[in-house]
Amino acid sequence: MRSGRSSTTRTTWSEVINHCGEALRRDAVVAVAGVVGGDDALLEAFVTALVAQIPDSPHFETINRGHPLPLLLGNGTVRPLMPTVPLPPFGLEEFISGPPALTDSYQFAPGDRLQLYTDGVIEARDWDDTFFDLPEAMMAMRDHTRQAFLEGLRQALLRNAQSRLADDVAVILVDRCEDAGHQPTGGPT
Repeated sequence: MRSGRSSTTRTTWSEVINHCGEALRRDAVVAVAGVVGGDDALLEAFVTALVAQIPDSPHFETINRGHPLPLLLGNGTVRPLMPTVPLPPFGLEEFISGPPALTDSYQFAPGDRLQLYTDGVIEARDWDDTFFDLPEAMMAMRDHTRQAFLEGLRQALLRNAQSRLADDVAVILVDRCEDAGHQPTGGPT
């Protein structure tokens, strides 16, 4: 039986994200069915996500579902990239209303640096219970190479948390190359 979709119909990545949200919601309901206190367990069944598409062009796109905001280092400043419409994490749609996934587009100029990270980075605390200041750390290392930047960030985070991280930590760093003639790997020569 045919689904009614033509083989030439293209699915957008925002549609894929929305389908993921629906699948996670179904799985969460099945997982807590019959569990004592299932409604409370369902409140804990949520996932944040950030999906980014970074082509070899002067912009990139994201869909953010309650994940920490990407940070863009450029022109001597660090700025958080706010979504046009904040969306709830997957699994909390019925408690926090919001539209389906929307794609946001941001400028990404040569020399800019994009930082993606998990909440474990910004929730790391020092002995005084002060959160790690990621934008400040990024500014302090703005002129470092990628490798030195990431190592400096790791060291600053461990120093701040006295080497006792309470959550998982992941960081992705993307630099927009200055070379306008750059070809992506596997691209035409």
